[in-house]
Order: sequence, then structure tokens, then C-alpha cells
Amino acid sequence: MQKKQQKNNNQKITNMEIKAADVMKLRHATNAGMMDCKKALQEAEGDFDKAVDIIRKRGLIVASKRADREAKEGCVLAHAEGKKGVLVSLNCETDFVAKNENFINFTKQILDTAFENMPADKDALLALQIGGRSIADQISEQTGVIGEKLELAYYGKIEAEATIAYIHPGNKLATVIGFNKDADTQVKKDIAMQAAAMAPIAVDKNDVPQEVIAHELEIGRDKAREEGSYVKKVNFNGEEKLFYPSFPIDVALIHASYVDTQGNCSMEEEGTLADILPIAQAAYTTGGKVIVTVEKSHYVEYGSLDTRFVQVPGIYIEAIVLVDSDCAMQTNGSYHNEAFSGEKRIPMSAMDPMPMNARKIIARRCAMELKAGAVVNLGIGMPEGVANIVAEEGIEGMVLTTESGTIGGVPASGGDFGVTTNPDTILHQSFQFDFYDGGGLDLCYLGLAECDPHGSINVSRFGPRIAGCGGFINITQCTPKVFFCGTFTAGGLKVKVEDGKVVIAQEGKNKKFVKSVEQVTFNGDIANKNGQHVMYITERCVFVLKEDGLHLTEIAPGIDLQTQILDQMEFEPIIDRNADGSITLMDAKLFADGLMGLKEMKEGK
Repeated sequence: MQKKQQKNNNQKITNMEIKAADVMKLRHATNAGMMDCKKALQEAEGDFDKAVDIIRKRGLIVASKRADREAKEGCVLAHAEGKKGVLVSLNCETDFVAKNENFINFTKQILDTAFENMPADKDALLALQIGGRSIADQISEQTGVIGEKLELAYYGKIEAEATIAYIHPGNKLATVIGFNKDADTQVKKDIAMQAAAMAPIAVDKNDVPQEVIAHELEIGRDKAREEGSYVKKVNFNGEEKLFYPSFPIDVALIHASYVDTQGNCSMEEEGTLADILPIAQAAYTTGGKVIVTVEKSHYVEYGSLDTRFVQVPGIYIEAIVLVDSDCAMQTNGSYHNEAFSGEKRIPMSAMDPMPMNARKIIARRCAMELKAGAVVNLGIGMPEGVANIVAEEGIEGMVLTTESGTIGGVPASGGDFGVTTNPDTILHQSFQFDFYDGGGLDLCYLGLAECDPHGSINVSRFGPRIAGCGGFINITQCTPKVFFCGTFTAGGLKVKVEDGKVVIAQEGKNKKFVKSVEQVTFNGDIANKNGQHVMYITERCVFVLKEDGLHLTEIAPGIDLQTQILDQMEFEPIIDRNADGSITLMDAKLFADGLMGLKEMKEGK
């Protein structure tokens, strides 16, 4: 009897007349299929609201059954306007559904709701309502309608002074970028596209997680182990040394002032010889090709060059490339300065004096260590300022050199670094390093990036960025007196001088004097063993390396020892005090306008 009654009920539901308009209305309200809508209306005996509830309940049941399925496909959309932007990703199981117009429109509804309300997180977004029902419920319902697991995989928001959104064609990838100030729309869009293409993990290098850095370094080490180290450790004369085997050069690219039709290259208008001869020889003798560039108007007939200026013979040259003048600059900062190439000399008084700032204070203190007759190397960066002080003060009697090969004159700075105003001679860089390695220098001035309690210096590696040591090691190892110069802190440091006193208007956020340097480019312990005199010169104090470590020997007027020196270091130096307990002040002339009178001081007047 019970079975018969059930059968009769089913017969009643099945045979009930349902209008096509009602089916379409329900389908529009729920996005369910036509047959599902018809069955729901029959089961609800034509009651529209009950039919909606039936479809929703079926959706929840289907969602529950598919909860353990993976939703790897989906739609990613983003929107930014004014000072805010949002990005949402609604996932599904198949690419077919991901491309469905209704699915994309549903994702767009979630995106618009997120942009309008800017919820704090994904859970808060799921709790928001669309059409009187929560987004979470709607996703469950749509799971039943579509027949695939749906989930809100990601929600993110940005609030900034300016924003931009980019959606890659296909709705699989999108980005929202916030800017600290507004910029051209195309520039912002380009940045958003680059972010989408490159998938950066941080805006600033300091934000890169340490575990990511460690992982990438380990990958590099594994690759190096697989390929084998190029550098070999060998025993030479009872000591361990690093051996760098030579290797063939496939292509050498060089530039010359003039090139004749036979390929002979002269360098009379250059501020450096740039090692073009050793480079060309290395390539030619190992089967490589040598290509030379020259300004179009400086391509001349064979026999017209002055033989004394020819640095590379035409027999080495494979090809000559003629370039426009803007591709033939003498340095990164100058097209052609005759004082750099030695074509003419200019009076040192023609050079502009340095403004009073931290750089000038450091350069002046460094210049006080110059000795008559000394042969000196000046490194890049802060040490460049020493040359300016030499010119400004009219100091004579010492010879300044650069690792690029110049001897004499006043080394240039900034974009012109590597060349010299009024050089006495210009050598190939390799010849200059033969001189340095042989102990030809008396003094050298180099940069100060990180320093530890032993006086060891790092200028070559900072996190994932490997700057390299350049000529730093060659120059410091055989020079009797070494001076490291740089500001005391870095990253936003602002310094001014008022009434002969140093004022730290804004402290740098990065400490330079640290417990342990990231990489040892200069070893303080070895310097002590070799009997080298080493000083560390900053705008607020001076340190000297002694056998027991780093000694603070001078302090600038106006500087507080505790808050502006010791608190800005990761270790406490040994402090040299006078008999009355005071610390020697840096010379007052360093902080005064006008000339210091260094020329007279050096001449003993």
C-alpha cells in the first residue's frame, strides 16, 4: 500500500503541467539547467519560491559530495580605480566551466562586491551578500547548478596613492599594483604587465624572505657542484692558492677613436686604453673574432693614422662597425673631453669646489693623510672625492692613479670615473695591476660598505646581490697604508654642518659596522699580520685597526658618542681616550667653509 501511494505521488509530480515561462524565470534566477528547473517546479507543485529552495538544497548536497575534488581551473579578475584595487580568483574543476559566460559573470559579481566593500580578508568577503544571500552560499549553490566544485581561491586588496589593474587575456592571470605616487597610465600599466609576466615575490630586496634567498643560493651551489668549479685550489710554494685557468674567447668587442680601412685602431681621443690590445690578442690567438666600433666620421684611409697612437693592429680585426656619435661617448658622462685624453691641459682652478656635506668632510679627512711623493690609488664612490679636494686645495707632490690605467692628474668622478683630468700617462689596465700587485702603491683609498670588529671589510656581496670585488683585493693586499672611507650609516642618511659642528638631520636605516660581514673582501687579521696601517674614515668619527681590533680614535664636534656612534654599531669598538677622558676631536678645519690650507700644511708652512 505504501509503495503504491509513493508511485501515485511521483505520477502526480511528473504529470503536473509546467509552463515554459516559469522554467525560464527559474533558470534566470538560479542559473540551473532547464531540466533541473522543470523538475524543481514539478516537485514544488508550481510554487516558485519552493522551487528555488529545492535547487539551492540540491546545490548544497552536490557541493558536499564534491568537497574533496580539486578545483585547479578558474577565472582571475582584477579591478583598480583611484586609490584602491582588488583581485579575486574563483576556481572550478575544468577549463570548459572556467570559460563559461555565466561563471565569468558570477566571478565579476564577486569582484564588484569586493571592490565596493573592501573586506579585510577572504572570509569577510565570503560573508558579504549578493542579492540577499552570502557569497559563500551562492558558491555552494552554483556548485550544484554547474556540477563542479567551486571555491574562492584568492582575494587580495591594495590601497595606495595610485593603483592599476591588469588582466591577461583568458582570465587566468591578473595583477593589481599600488604606487606611492601617481604616474603616467601607460607606465603603470607596463609595470603591472611586467609584474604579471615575471611574478616578483617582493617589491624591495629587503622584503625577500630569507628562506627564499637560502633556497636559491643552495640551487646555485648544487649547479656549481654538478658543473664543477672553474677555479682550482692549488699548492704553490707551500701555500694554498686559487688558480684561474685561461679559456678561449669567442668574440671581443672593442672601441677606438679612429680606425683605418685596414682595421688599424688608434686611441688618441680616449681617456683610457680599456685593455683593447690584450682583449683583442686573447680573442685572436684563441680563434675568436674581434669586432671594433668607431664613429662614422673617424673611419679613415689607410696610412693616415699616426703610428704612435695605434694600439691594435688591423691583422686582429674581423669586422669594423661604424656608429653614430651618440654611440661613441668617451665616458658614461662625456662625449669628448680633451683634458681626459691628454690632448690639452686645463688649470685645476677651473674645477668646481665640492659643496659642504658628508662627502666633503670624509674626502678632506682622507686628504689629510696624503704624503709628499706618495703614489696613490683612488677607488670608485666616496674615494673619488679625495681628487676633488686635491684640486680644490691645490695640493701637489703626490701622484694619483686609477685602476683603469691613468697615472698623474686628478681622477674624475661620477659618470666620468675611470678617466683623469690632465693625466701624465695612460696605461692599459692590466699593466696598471702589474704595478699594483708588485707593491707600487704607497696609499690607497677605497669604499666602506660593511666593517666588523676585526676591521674586515665587505664591498662585494649583499644578500642576493653580488657586486663582486673588482680590483679591491689586488689594491689592498700590497699597499702599506689603506684607508676605507664612507658614511657611518646608509639608507636615507642626511648630514649637515652648522657652526662647525656635524648635525645628523636623519639617521641612515642601515648599519655598516656589523658583528659579522656577509663576505670578507678585505681581511683585517691578515692586514695586522702583514703590518699594514689601516684607517676607517667617516663623517662623524675615525677608526684605526690595531692588533686587538678596531679603535675609535677621533670624533666629530657635535656628535654624541652613545646615540650617534655606539648605538648605530652592532659591536662596541675600543675607545682611545686622552688623559682627561676625552676623545680627540676631528680637525675643526674639516667643517669650515673655504679652503683648509692643506697645501700649506703639506709644505710645512
